[in-house]
Amino acid sequence: MAQEVARLEKAAKTYLRGGAPIRALAGVDLAVHAGEFLAVTGPSGSGKSTLLHLLGAMDTPSEGRVLIGGRDLAGLDDAALSRIRREEVGFVYQFFHLLPTMTALENAALPLILQGKPWGEARARALELLARVGLAGRGEHLPRELSGGEMQRVALARALVPRPRLLLADEPTGNLDSRIGREVLELLAALTREEGVALVIATHAQEPLALASRRVRLLDGRLAEETA
Repeated sequence: MAQEVARLEKAAKTYLRGGAPIRALAGVDLAVHAGEFLAVTGPSGSGKSTLLHLLGAMDTPSEGRVLIGGRDLAGLDDAALSRIRREEVGFVYQFFHLLPTMTALENAALPLILQGKPWGEARARALELLARVGLAGRGEHLPRELSGGEMQRVALARALVPRPRLLLADEPTGNLDSRIGREVLELLAALTREEGVALVIATHAQEPLALASRRVRLLDGRLAEETA
């Protein structure tokens, strides 16, 4: 069995909306292991994004526990949680979130710059990842000069630059056409496998299911089905 990267233990999350409690996640148990590709499916409102936010230390559970690398996030202060988000977890979103005034190279290097790494080290790692996503000659281009597929490749390079143990992707192909989306998914799966990173994708699409090593389905905030 591969090393466990993250775990939810009876994790639940309740929000207040208009004064009324909304149960987004209801007692989910889930472990994620190094090198696996886990697809999280379910209808809108089933808890997919909430699950990713808990795994990525972007939110805290109302009940239960979240562990990353065996550490209970409830015992960590804000500085330690920020460090986990910067160094141990990578994020890929549907809408890329590239900084418009920075080049592709600068966007890709940004996580290491925020860690305080020297520019030479950050630049070398960013160039390596840009080459691996097929953008070796596009590093000096601004986001507006790139296609949607190219922007998502930059976002993927940026997510992997700090060598995270866990990569979380929320509908990463939702803003791409089917052909480009398939190419990005295949690249995402290959790179995370090569890097030994655990990949968790929340998706409505069918394409990730064929590439995933494991699939879980959420319904009304609960784990309704799991398929290896």
